Amino acid sequence: MASKLSPSPETLLSKFPQPHAVFLLRSSFLCRSADSHPPSILRIVPDWADGIKEKGMKQKRSLYDHAKWIEHRSSARHLRHVLNSLSSRVILSLVPPVIACTCVAVLVAGYNSAVWMRWLPEFFPVLRASSLAYQLAAPALALLLVFRTEASYSRFEEGKKAWTKVVAASNDLVTQVIGSAENCVDEKVVSDIVKYVVAFPLALKCHIIHGSDIANDLEHILESDDLSIVVRSNHRPRCVIEFISRSLKLLDLEATKLNMLESKLWCFHEGIEVCEQLIGIPIPLSYTRLTSRLLVLWHLTLPVILWDDCCWIVVPATLISAAALFGIEEVGVLIEEPFPMLALDQVCEKVCRNADEALQNGRVIRDHVNCRRTRYRTAKTSSSHNGWPKTSVEDHQPDREDWCAKCACFRIEMSIFDAIFADTELSKRTPIFGLRLWMVIGIAVGAAVVIVLFLFSLCITASRRHNVRKRKILQPVKVSSGSDVTPVVSKDILEIGFQSTAGDQRPMLHQV
Repeated sequence: MASKLSPSPETLLSKFPQPHAVFLLRSSFLCRSADSHPPSILRIVPDWADGIKEKGMKQKRSLYDHAKWIEHRSSARHLRHVLNSLSSRVILSLVPPVIACTCVAVLVAGYNSAVWMRWLPEFFPVLRASSLAYQLAAPALALLLVFRTEASYSRFEEGKKAWTKVVAASNDLVTQVIGSAENCVDEKVVSDIVKYVVAFPLALKCHIIHGSDIANDLEHILESDDLSIVVRSNHRPRCVIEFISRSLKLLDLEATKLNMLESKLWCFHEGIEVCEQLIGIPIPLSYTRLTSRLLVLWHLTLPVILWDDCCWIVVPATLISAAALFGIEEVGVLIEEPFPMLALDQVCEKVCRNADEALQNGRVIRDHVNCRRTRYRTAKTSSSHNGWPKTSVEDHQPDREDWCAKCACFRIEMSIFDAIFADTELSKRTPIFGLRLWMVIGIAVGAAVVIVLFLFSLCITASRRHNVRKRKILQPVKVSSGSDVTPVVSKDILEIGFQSTAGDQRPMLHQV
């Protein structure tokens, strides 16, 4: 019966030409050996550990509050963690490799004890070796584990940042859409857009987490016809983005405002790409396999290395070492897929609560601001405080409340400009950012201009004084005719002298 079900190799070779027969026969046997499972008794413990692990992956995480942070940093946390060890899925998932390594340690210790007690023939050697090789290889194994865990945590951090951007973009888009609807005609469209924005994080969460029910998550947010379209689509998050984009065009907005709202959707597309890359591209498999193989070989040969120093203590030593090192590797494997480790359900619920609160507060704040605007306009046209009609001087004096409101608006605009220049990508691309820095630069430039003008005026004044002094020096000097003295005013500039002749004495001016 077995020969009928599994044909012989000669039968397989006769059906194909010779060059392809060897390859197909080899590949078929390799696939059969790869797909075949060991006996069921050896799969009981690994299947039990994997079931506990996968069940823990599907548990809903919760966001921390103040009470949980106090419990997290409590000094009694170590005792609590030790007492809860049997309920830890990380520790329970370590049962198969730790038990296997410990059993090998027991076998090695029993064999060496039998040889030492001469229960076996003399040609059986004692399994012992020098620890120098392990001392040299221990730093390499430690670095391998550290880099493996660090690479997994970097993926966890990247996934957390991607979801932070998605949540921030959702809250910002909801606020902008609610603020742009100033007429009653757009109220229904605004409400639908807010629902689509709230539905996007839920659709993305169901897209990246296995076993999620998107119909159950979105049935209380979207209408039935919209939900059916989203469920039937192949890529649900992009379908929700298309709903948002089409609905934004129904608003009666200016082109610049509409373009600004549509630019917010870029954060959604970026979040989708980051999440899909983290799900589809793991840490290089060669790195993971190398770490696993080295850990297994290390602990299988560890009893041989420790036998001379520890004897039967190699059993608990191997148990502790395997639990510690395999535990570090297991934590790295668990956080390599970051999204089941994040509290995405509560994050999506928080986005929904923020949107509902923004809708309610938007109406209340808009009515309050309109009422205050009407009160300001009424106060401008009302009489003065003393009961008499306003004079021309009082008309030009601004109302105190109006002036305070303008100052408050100016402070808000200044803070908005500072936030824009400090938080956007412009601060990373340009070395000068922030409105206050521009004000300081303007004041410095103005002061420099004033100083230059002052120095220029000083130069002009000094030049004029020098010209006046020069004209005074060049004026003719009246001297008596009988004088033989030749006075010198300046050796470098002017020489005024008198030349005597026999019969005539005339003043002469010599210019050097």
